[in-house]
Amino acid sequence: MRGLRPLACLLFVVLVVAEAPVAARAQEPRPLRLRVVSHNVWGLPWGISRQREERLAALGPALAALKPDVVALQEVWVPADGERLARDLAAAGLVHHRHVSEGLLGSGLLVASRYPLQGARFVEFYLAGKPHRVGHGDFYARKGALLLRLDTPAGPLLLADTHWHARYGTCEYEALQVTQALQVIDLLGDHGARPPARPDDPARPPLVLCGDLNSERGDLPFRLLCAGAALRAPRAPLRIDWLLARDGGRVRVDVLGVRPHALSDPHPLPGGGRARLSDHDAVVVDLRLAPGRPRAEPPEQARERWEAVSAEAIRLLERERAAVRDLQERALGRAVVLGLASLLLFLGARAWSRRKEKPGRLGCALGGASLLALHLLAWAIYFGALFAPYYAAGLARGLARLGAG
Repeated sequence: MRGLRPLACLLFVVLVVAEAPVAARAQEPRPLRLRVVSHNVWGLPWGISRQREERLAALGPALAALKPDVVALQEVWVPADGERLARDLAAAGLVHHRHVSEGLLGSGLLVASRYPLQGARFVEFYLAGKPHRVGHGDFYARKGALLLRLDTPAGPLLLADTHWHARYGTCEYEALQVTQALQVIDLLGDHGARPPARPDDPARPPLVLCGDLNSERGDLPFRLLCAGAALRAPRAPLRIDWLLARDGGRVRVDVLGVRPHALSDPHPLPGGGRARLSDHDAVVVDLRLAPGRPRAEPPEQARERWEAVSAEAIRLLERERAAVRDLQERALGRAVVLGLASLLLFLGARAWSRRKEKPGRLGCALGGASLLALHLLAWAIYFGALFAPYYAAGLARGLARLGAG
């Protein structure tokens, strides 16, 4: 029996050595096809979005019919709508979801996934909009970016969902969008003004960003985001609704196909009738996650691209900050003049009313002019003491992030 002990030990060592490659292979990420849908669902409350309840009741089954593995939605403003969409998608196998609904309107961001979601992190944009532009209601929402980790058979995948300030057919919000792009870059991490991590770092997971960026391929905020976070855009003709990708250290993200205009046709609604399900088309992208070396620009080229686009962003933010400071000076100067004018008009109206039993036309005119001056004074105080400091501070944060504070 003693002679068998060395043989048993030798056999054990041989088996361990033989099994080691198998164990190593078991830890290697497996290839995975992943269908991702990104969609702005136009879920504004209070009757602003037409047929909201009927459309969103039909949207869940319509999304499920696309057979997605991950759905990233924007403008799910009403919590009840989010709950209904989550139920409909869970019935299709997307049983994990996260809806950032805290606040007056919440963020509007909802992610549903076939795979477990971990480590949710939400960043609210510090420069949200212009309060006095009530028709451009972005300020009153809690817009931002949501970052999650999906545990997939191919290994961990980072997924971001975001919704930037709308353009409203004007360029006045471009600087604001630049600050939002910088916040998203910081959320995604390890590129831009900070020294980039090694693209082939094994611990670096692949990343997919979805969302309504309200920014086209050639726009400065979009170019800044791609340069700062090393994101690749598909060649498909996407306009403002995007899916961008970045390879991981051991896993590549390949785009197999893009449908930029899904759910664009009128759809049957509960209770009868047909309508488009949103004012945006859904974007459907088929991805392949597979082991492979990451694609990355040469470090010097990536640095030059970042420096060029960040210099352009600095010039824009500095121009915008100068305009806001000029607005503040003019508003505060007008506030002084209007304050004195309203006081004098009020005193004049009061003195005239004491001389006459009835105020007469002049007294009424003085009183009306005093009220008008007070109204204009309130606006001047708002612009000079509230809006301009808030907006200038946001622009200053963006400049500081770019190293030009």
